Parts: sequence; structure tokens; C-alpha cells
Amino acid sequence: QPTHPPPSPSAMVLEASPSAASLPGSPLACEDNTQSESPAGERKAGRRRTLGETIRLAQFGLDKRDYGNASGVSTMEMADEIYRNERALPSVTLSLDHLRIRCGGAGMRAQGEVSVEEAKKWLKKATHKDVQTLAEWEDAPECIQRPVQAALQFLCDDDTSWENCCRSLRSGRGFLRELDKFPAMRVTKTNLEKMMAFEASAASVLAEAKGQNQGRPGIYTSLVLAVLVQSVIVSNRERLGLIARSEE
Repeated sequence: QPTHPPPSPSAMVLEASPSAASLPGSPLACEDNTQSESPAGERKAGRRRTLGETIRLAQFGLDKRDYGNASGVSTMEMADEIYRNERALPSVTLSLDHLRIRCGGAGMRAQGEVSVEEAKKWLKKATHKDVQTLAEWEDAPECIQRPVQAALQFLCDDDTSWENCCRSLRSGRGFLRELDKFPAMRVTKTNLEKMMAFEASAASVLAEAKGQNQGRPGIYTSLVLAVLVQSVIVSNRERLGLIARSEE
């Protein structure tokens, strides 16, 4: 039988040594890793927005290209939340009619004064578009401006100019969310007095709603802010013992 010569020592070393492609630092190893990771890299690429998403977000006045504001708080998730809320909320006209009844004599006699908790429920019925529309009022009467100014004062913002009010209103439901989260029962006596100085009145807004601004978008936002401000003032006056016996 033919006999095979034993392998040389150099051949044994080559068989035992790892392949060049398996070495961590070798160019072939880096090339293999790049090829294996390329599908994952493709999956990480940003998803293009559909035409439907672009249209629905444009309906609510959101920027088509950038969903972040100057503070970086507004995100795509906020835009989606706005869209869901707008679809779930009743019409502004219907909410205005219901709040008008609640603030009227019959509503007050049946249910009493509007509490802070109830006022926040009415606040959440304001649509993103209605809040933003109020910022477009160039001829806003004082009775319409005062609830917004008092609301800014509630947030401890001493710049209550109408220009600054409009800046907050342009954030839409973001402004309402800030009012909702702010602790309503921790208003200081000094800030409470500043809020009261605006004399924001739901009755005055309702009177304006029956006049030349009847049915005008943004009127509900002013009304619900007046209701919220009044409820915060009453609750904190009671807390601080500022209500005279004749008022009780």
C-alpha cells in the first residue's frame, strides 16, 4: 500500500491557526461585520411620512417639517396626541352652549359654583385650533383679553401684555396643559391679588359672545379661561381666609 508522508510542521501550524476573516482586527473581519450589519442599518433609516399624516397634521396648524418648538418640548408624539384629542372632542359650538348653561343662573342654582376640578374638565374641551385662533384676534376687547392675562399671572408670568398672551395661545393645547398641571391650590397671596386685579369675568365674556363676536372662533377659549381663573381665585381666597363673612 502507498504510504502518505506525514504533514510538515508548517502545514500543521497553518491548519491550527484561525482564518484571516475570523481575526478581530483583520480587514476581512471588518468587511464581514459591515455586510452583516447593513440590513439593520437600513431598518434604522427614518420612515417617510405618508400623505395622510401630512394632511391631518396640517389641519391643526402644525409645522409640516419640524415638530419641535424653541424649547424642544413639542414632539411628534404631541402632534399625534393633538390629533386624537381633536377627533374625540365635541364641537366648540356645542361646548360653548353647554358652558353657557352651566354658568347661567339655572346652572349655578342647580350645581353651585364651578370648582377647580370641574373648570379643568371644561378646559380640556377647548380644541387646539380654537386656542390658536384667539391669538389671531387683533381687535380683542378687554373682557376677552383679561382671562388670558389672569391665566398667565396664575402661571407667575408677570408679562401679561396681549402680545405675550398671544405667544402662549399659539402653543394651543400646550398652554392648556401647562394650566392644568400647575398647582391650583398653592397660589400665594401676592399672586392671587394680581390675578384678582384683572377682574376676569365669565359673565363679561358671555355678554361679548352674544354681541358682535357671536360664534367667533376663540371665544370658548376666553370663556373657559375666565371660568378657571374665577374658580382658582375663589378656592384660594377660602384657603387663605380672605373671604369676608358677608360674602359667605
